[in-house]
Amino acid sequence: MSESNSFNDFVTCPYDKAHRVLRGRLAKHLIKCSRNLGISEEWTICPCNTTHHIKLKDFAEHQKECPEANWLRGSRSGSGNGNGQQSAKPVLVECDENWDDEPPVEAYDPSVYCEENAIVRMLQGHSKAARKEFRESERRRLANKK
Repeated sequence: MSESNSFNDFVTCPYDKAHRVLRGRLAKHLIKCSRNLGISEEWTICPCNTTHHIKLKDFAEHQKECPEANWLRGSRSGSGNGNGQQSAKPVLVECDENWDDEPPVEAYDPSVYCEENAIVRMLQGHSKAARKEFRESERRRLANKK
């Protein structure tokens, strides 16, 4: 596959070298292509990048050379604890805001708002008679609002 990182570059399908696909459509193409060719037993998908479809015999070598795997291991940044793993450092952020100190506010109830304003409502999930009665009461309610 091509090494350029542009979304609009063409890359070659690993299943069929005659297939040239835009990088942005590669993931969708690979799913369709592998399904159509029926060769999923011979191939595997890289856990770091789903557009890396590799033959099983080449997977161990790919894991060593995969750019995303190297990035996850921290080998590109040069920081780590010596065995390829990056040590986690917690980030503390100071903040003066405390949401518990804010004044209490009533919860918003949309049904109360609709009853108090001229908004057409519908009753769902009830019998035909209950819906008819609700429509009549809504007509009276809206007539009183005008």
